[in-house]
Amino acid sequence: MLVEAIQSKFSYLRDDIVNKINRINSTEVIRSLLRAIFQTETLDDFDKLIDKSMGIK
Repeated sequence: MLVEAIQSKFSYLRDDIVNKINRINSTEVIRSLLRAIFQTETLDDFDKLIDKSMGIK
């Protein structure tokens, strides 16, 4: 569902982002990212949120 929401909002999706999302095991992190998608303006900003949620700097 998160991948579909990203595609819907930004009209495209990079493979590296899909790979990151697929590595997330926490349902709460996925839910948090799903909510955050409505607050981000660019795919790059959202990618940074994914990294932050995964502990990547």
